[in-house]
Amino acid sequence: MNHYSCSPTSRISLMTILSSMVALCLLITSCANTVYRTTTAPPQPSPTPIPPSPTPISPSPSPISPYIISEIMPVDAEGGDEIRVWVGSFAGTSLLMINTHPGAGFRAMLMVPINNQSSMYDPLWTYPGVEHLYDGKVNNYGYVFDSDPEYPLTFKLVKDMGYVYLCGRGTVTDKDGKSTRLGFEDTVATWLPLIASPEQIHREGAAEALGWLAKSDMEKESALSVLIPALKDSSMPVRRDAAEALGKINDVRAATPLFDLLSDQNAWVADVATEALQSGSAIGLNEKHISSLITNLASPDKDTQLRAIRILGASKNSLAFQPLTDALNNDNPDLKAEVATALGVFGDQRSLSLLMGLLKDTSPAIRSGAARGLGYLGSKDAVSALINALSDEELDVRVSSAGALGILRDSSAILPLENALAKAEYTNEKDAINKALELLKQ
Repeated sequence: MNHYSCSPTSRISLMTILSSMVALCLLITSCANTVYRTTTAPPQPSPTPIPPSPTPISPSPSPISPYIISEIMPVDAEGGDEIRVWVGSFAGTSLLMINTHPGAGFRAMLMVPINNQSSMYDPLWTYPGVEHLYDGKVNNYGYVFDSDPEYPLTFKLVKDMGYVYLCGRGTVTDKDGKSTRLGFEDTVATWLPLIASPEQIHREGAAEALGWLAKSDMEKESALSVLIPALKDSSMPVRRDAAEALGKINDVRAATPLFDLLSDQNAWVADVATEALQSGSAIGLNEKHISSLITNLASPDKDTQLRAIRILGASKNSLAFQPLTDALNNDNPDLKAEVATALGVFGDQRSLSLLMGLLKDTSPAIRSGAARGLGYLGSKDAVSALINALSDEELDVRVSSAGALGILRDSSAILPLENALAKAEYTNEKDAINKALELLKQ
């Protein structure tokens, strides 16, 4: 926690909006001497199949009377692109982060300080279809949203309704100081029946909530029974949210349904299905699935190639190793970087020498991908090379190398990381180094 436009037409309109925002963001971030980057999250532990529960959770119907803040969005607003926005706090400053998801799991994330008097974000902020997930405590339009990060408050702008609560746990305090508690009584049982609601907004909320709330084996069993069918919902947001929830639950029984979703007509849905498979359920893919993905490595479509690379790496299937290795011959540096990372995730130590060599490649993208791959591969033979990469001229390579050293947890990296921290100028570089040091000192 994954969001993007619905169609070629809406992508164009969304990117037109974002292009103007990018210029403003660059101005702000350059003034603050801060550059923000994102990287693929580390692979999750392999899931353990859950046996069928002898006593599944019984649905506990809970009538929905949506909490709506109508004044946040004009009811006559035009538009309708489906995108996702995270709002939260960093160093005491509220931030707006927009996930456009242009393809195959990559999140283009813009981060700008929120200013209630600025028109910088207002056109997009009040655009129907935008879904907001809160991370932290934020003041927007005079309303204070205080969200539980384990089950974050999620709202959606709905035309002719306003700012509608989908799910999540937290408190909203209005301009007059009146507080409303939301989601504190939510359970898997209260959300189960709503996945079949005729109201799309309820199905979206249910799919989203079940992914956050299903923790025990029994809860996951019950959630699986409704989320897998929801992958075929007629609504794109419901399919997307169901796939995302299955990624959180991480059960191999979802592997085939998620694989089938890779051919969804909506690229965002296919990308989220890819991320869900990367979370661990990809190890449940069979030989037919793997063979199809290997074929896709040669697809003329870049997004299709990216999905195949990432899923094959997460599958850890022996049939995938050589095709992934051969894919290092790809002329596209971005794809080659993805292959390097995927080989690390795959975990075969035969990749060590290949990745060590790629850490010296002339392409910054490939060096960064190799650094990530070496972290995931888990060999401490790479520690010395990664320490040297902390001095790379490219920010992304330094960030990836710091992250890899944190994963490897070799104490010899502590002093070099501390020295790198003293020299670091960019926020995301400092964050990566601090996180690595925290892991090393545990």
